[in-house]
This record gives sequence, C-alpha cells and structure tokens, in this order.
Amino acid sequence: MERIEELLPLVDDNTPLNDKNPIELDLLVDVIKLRMYEMGLNQVKLLELLEVSLSRVSDYLTGRCEPTLKVARVMSRKLNIDANIVLGI
Repeated sequence: MERIEELLPLVDDNTPLNDKNPIELDLLVDVIKLRMYEMGLNQVKLLELLEVSLSRVSDYLTGRCEPTLKVARVMSRKLNIDANIVLGI
C-alpha cells in the first residue's frame, strides 16, 4: 500500500494511457499446466478427471481447441480454475 501512495503523486493528466508492458490475462493452457503440476497430474490422469479423450486433452494443452461448456464446467470444478479463465472472459 505504501508503494501505491508513493506512486500516486506521479500520476497526472500527462501520464500516458497506453501501457508499454500491459498485464496479460492468464491463458487457460498455462493455468491447466500449472494445476496439473500442483495436483501431480499427467495427461492420462487429466483425461480421467475430465472424462475426455487423450487427443482432446492434447488439444487443450496445445491451445488447438477450447473446451466445450460441459468440459469447461468440469474443468473449473475439478481443477479449481476460475470460470472466467476457463471461458476466456
């Protein structure tokens, strides 16, 4: 909080609105891989958890396709991933 208070006086009407280093949203692929690591899952265990085929898991992990709404719901619940990230919102 101190850092914010320190920076606030530096922001004025001349401060650029476009950020050269914007904060990007988490990509679903990265979040799935992180959860797999945290939960000790490999692709086979993930497919069993999500009840999808190995090729579909591979598609999700490479970003070739997005999960269906049904799979997104399961993914959000079983992997504890925020629904907004799963849905790309």
